[in-house]
Amino acid sequence: MKLFLSFRNIHNWVSAGYADRVYAAAYKALKPGGILRVEEYRAQLGISSEESIKTGYMLEDDVIAVVEKAGFKLVGKSQINANPKDTKDYPASVWALPPTLRHKAFGFRTPD
Repeated sequence: MKLFLSFRNIHNWVSAGYADRVYAAAYKALKPGGILRVEEYRAQLGISSEESIKTGYMLEDDVIAVVEKAGFKLVGKSQINANPKDTKDYPASVWALPPTLRHKAFGFRTPD
């Protein structure tokens, strides 16, 4: 496999305790030089990891740490899906966001 996509689900995998297994399996399935793309809701700086996961938002450093633990190397980040209108203070957090407020992306790859 050359490409693995993960759309707004790492917060669920982390809170359920199996993100390490998911990304280890993705790493094993990808060919050398394979690409992993992660789109995730980014938490605001200053919030704890424990608090952010309850909201469905993830701290950027936490996303990177989980994925790199599986062996991936971060090769890029993008704000292409960033939305400054997402105030990150909705009563039901990310689970109540309108579709126009739901985007962020990270890019990783396996070493050659």
